[in-house]
Amino acid sequence: MKNVVRGENYMPIKHLNSFSKDWKIKARVTKKAPLRTWNNSKGTGKLLNIDLVDREGTGIQATFFNDAADKFNNMIEQGQCYLFANGFVKMANKRFTSIKNDFCLTFDNRTEIEPVNEDDNAIQAQSFSFVKIREVESLSSYATVDVCGVIVQLGACASINLKDGSTRDKRAITIADETEHSIDVTVWGELASSTDFRQGAVIAFKGCRVSEFSGRSLNASSDRADTVFKVNDPEVRKINEWCESHENFEERCRNLSERMDRRENNPEKK
Repeated sequence: MKNVVRGENYMPIKHLNSFSKDWKIKARVTKKAPLRTWNNSKGTGKLLNIDLVDREGTGIQATFFNDAADKFNNMIEQGQCYLFANGFVKMANKRFTSIKNDFCLTFDNRTEIEPVNEDDNAIQAQSFSFVKIREVESLSSYATVDVCGVIVQLGACASINLKDGSTRDKRAITIADETEHSIDVTVWGELASSTDFRQGAVIAFKGCRVSEFSGRSLNASSDRADTVFKVNDPEVRKINEWCESHENFEERCRNLSERMDRRENNPEKK
């Protein structure tokens, strides 16, 4: 690859817009989704999504299509820092990302990406854009959000049968925050079966999908890296302080979800 991305004159992600030209950024890949193939009436293709954050803490989503997805998939590793140049800045579709940025990036075969040999510790390993649990009630189905809360209820891990004959583990947990609202979060796969969830622990979820099933609920990504118990964020500290200063806060929380087992235990809500 060429070395046009080298040098220290990086543009902050927050300055990118649809008029930006000849820009280059230095960012960490905080999330890398699996390479996937799509098939619809317009044809078939490949898609690779990554989330980026720079040293100022600004995040943005980037997408590779078709040949570019194949070209860069094996090169890019989640958690690593890279130099990026020659991409397109477009308006973001906020239904498909929890990142609070009006823009997103599209990369093609002309894009130049180089790994940073020495990790830049000034760029945080994870970036969250938290939404209060109370606010989830007003969001539309399939919206994507980051949430943080204390675990107030743990469901059992269960294995469900899928249409293709395989099975997948799932588990429902309930989290609450200082708005005195709680919500059910369904976690899947290895995240459901192997994670040491503990009641009373504060947990952060990135990229949850909003569902209108049984009121409002959330579906968490099956990617273990998207679920964090220890995160240095003011939101986590705020919830910890709230838990410590309020006794029996679980009883005052209004739950936005209505699981079947909860309705069975409360005949008035059937």
